[in-house]
Amino acid sequence: MISPDSVASQMCNKEITHAVKNGKRILPIVDPKNIHPEISKRNWIFCREGQDDFNKAIEETRKTIHTDYEWLKYHTELQVKALKWEQKKDNSRLLRGKELQEVEQQLTNVGYQTM
Repeated sequence: MISPDSVASQMCNKEITHAVKNGKRILPIVDPKNIHPEISKRNWIFCREGQDDFNKAIEETRKTIHTDYEWLKYHTELQVKALKWEQKKDNSRLLRGKELQEVEQQLTNVGYQTM
């Protein structure tokens, strides 16, 4: 959720930048005024007082959160592994064998090109 205070907050803008850098999903549920450019690029779920149907906005938000939920959990697991590897550069943390094949298949299924 975005408020006028969060739009002006340096910390909130840092969090948005971090989320974008890490491929996290952002669901704007606001009236789009003076917001971070990354948020303005998103598809909006409008929930404006006196203009939009609150229950419809909540239902759309619920559906969006649950869209590709299993993939999002899987993506997070991969990201945690990548971050752990990046911290220590320990080759024993690299994906191999079945685990690597599974990741390549998952990435292919969502349209990423693997090497």
